[in-house]
Amino acid sequence: FMRFLYPEFLLALIFLAIPIIIHLFNFRRYKKIPFTNVRFLRELKEESSGQSRLKKLLILASRLLAVLFLVLAFAGPFIPLSPNIDPASANEISVYLDNSFSMETQTTEGNLLEDAKKKAREIANAFSANDRFQLITNDFDGKSQRLVSRDEYLNLIDEVKVSPASRKIQEISDRQFAVFGKDKSVAKSSFIISDFQKSMFNSAVLKLDSSIKTNWILIAKKEEASNLNIDSAYFISPLHQQNSSEQLVVSVRNYGKEAVQNLPIKLILNGQQKSIGNITIGENSFALDTVSFQTSNAGIQNVSISITDFPITFDDTYHLSYSTQDRKSISILSESEPNKYLNSVYQSEPFFQVTNFTSGTIDYKKLSESNLVILDGLQSISSGLKLELEKFVSSGGSLFVFPSEKADLISYQSALSNVGSDYLTSINSIPNEVNFINLESQLFKSVFEKIPKNLDLPKVKNHFLFSKSANRNAENILSMKAGESFLNQYQYKKGKVYLCAVPMNAENSNLPSHSVFVPMMYRAALLSFQEYPLAYKIGSDNLLETAPISLFKNQNLKLIGENFELVPELRNTDALSFLYIADQIKNAGFYNLKLDKSVLNTFAFNFNRAESELKFYQETELKTMNSSSNFSVIKAGARPLDDVMKTNGAGFSLWKWALLLVLLFLAIEILLLRFLK
Repeated sequence: FMRFLYPEFLLALIFLAIPIIIHLFNFRRYKKIPFTNVRFLRELKEESSGQSRLKKLLILASRLLAVLFLVLAFAGPFIPLSPNIDPASANEISVYLDNSFSMETQTTEGNLLEDAKKKAREIANAFSANDRFQLITNDFDGKSQRLVSRDEYLNLIDEVKVSPASRKIQEISDRQFAVFGKDKSVAKSSFIISDFQKSMFNSAVLKLDSSIKTNWILIAKKEEASNLNIDSAYFISPLHQQNSSEQLVVSVRNYGKEAVQNLPIKLILNGQQKSIGNITIGENSFALDTVSFQTSNAGIQNVSISITDFPITFDDTYHLSYSTQDRKSISILSESEPNKYLNSVYQSEPFFQVTNFTSGTIDYKKLSESNLVILDGLQSISSGLKLELEKFVSSGGSLFVFPSEKADLISYQSALSNVGSDYLTSINSIPNEVNFINLESQLFKSVFEKIPKNLDLPKVKNHFLFSKSANRNAENILSMKAGESFLNQYQYKKGKVYLCAVPMNAENSNLPSHSVFVPMMYRAALLSFQEYPLAYKIGSDNLLETAPISLFKNQNLKLIGENFELVPELRNTDALSFLYIADQIKNAGFYNLKLDKSVLNTFAFNFNRAESELKFYQETELKTMNSSSNFSVIKAGARPLDDVMKTNGAGFSLWKWALLLVLLFLAIEILLLRFLK
């Protein structure tokens, strides 16, 4: 299966005739030796002739083999990766150059990225000028989708800069293999130059193309360093009102081997420092701290939380953006007249704007603009109302259902099934009482400071039974004895559905007068608005969410940041607008969405924290990740990479072995001439 890169050198095998000619003519010359006693001449002649013949043959063989392997070395022998490879065709080489944040680590010659760029250039030196190259970085940009000449490849290396994006090893390999052509006669090689941070790998099995020579080049680095970062941040309450106190929970992670005491945390609101706190984090652990501040302005609020930690600084600041909410719109749909219990909950709070409808006077437009819709004792749910409720919940609204004693269960079943809820099956007239309250649910979380042992919960006279379908996304909030549901919450698309087992009146239960009723309905209203993400991650394809945008002719919609401007792709739904921006955001910070000169929203972007944990794979660990004969791991050192590479695109090279054999047989010839008498 051995082949030759330069088979024309095999013509030099005619030089094998030289040792043969020397053997035939030089060794046949006789020498006259004076000898005084010829009595033992015949016996001595026979013995010397046999030894001389053996010595001559061994010397001839060593000379022939030395010339043979010298010629073979110049012919470039190799074992091809595939028997179909044509050594005369141009090689295809794909090189991934890791330019993530971890490659900013300083070395004696600069940083790891500069070392990696040097190795990428050395790879080009290992191949000929006619070969084709692909250069991939974490940016995955369009110019890396093709093979280029060696000169263009070297120019692309010079342009590589640190990128906030991070990639998994499998998607890198898949992208490399995708550029190669289908011609099996062309030798193909892939190189991955990286520090091989553990975050590059996931639990999935690594799949490599066994027909392609894969080389992982491990860049030398210092020992694993410690690092602190702000991992995430979130608000305790989703409700944000003007002139109200906010409580922001900040998660700080310590990747070091030593605990950190009293680390300062600074919070900046709309460009002004509002508060500062301290946090203590154990070794290789994380800690949560709650930072309190107050908003004074209405509208969009930009918050930045930061710590100070060197030398890794990209993950020391976390940005988030949110808006204070306007008044809540609540629609109550009753059978004949407004429910006094429900209206009394909201009438004392001007933040809530309540509109009452009866079954025959429903304004569907007003209904769609509400945050919370309450069905109060409707005897049946019409097909038109059913469709509106399904659209309302799908787009992010909250629906609270109190059935009627005379409910048309068939219409209820159809309507409730459409919004992902259980439905009502029958009435149970046996008295019961609530004996469980889920304090971890959003509806009751942080409502009670202390729960007494003998907590008084609502008592029930008559109640409906739920279907309890296995495929429903249900959360039990209140339940009765024997495990019967009293109040369940269901998540359907972007909205919520609350289903109660009793009508909202005093005849069936004491819920309207019970102490849990007011906080239950109050929290349901507060949680009924559409929540938007506080922040987005750089380095992935982002789809931004915002309130519905109506774009008319000649209007310009732009996303604007510092030294950045982008026209996003707008995608509208009934309740949301989505802005597709792919992965074009490269710098952390705030970006304003402008319609002409008006700011519609602000989006916060943060660097990916995948690079924060500075743990790396060693050479021995990497070698165990694939057992293919076409997979190798090379630890980059001071020597040029093309000198230490054992293979190239053609296959396993044998010319060095041929030179070693030349030296071996020349040494054998010398030993034969000197020591064999």
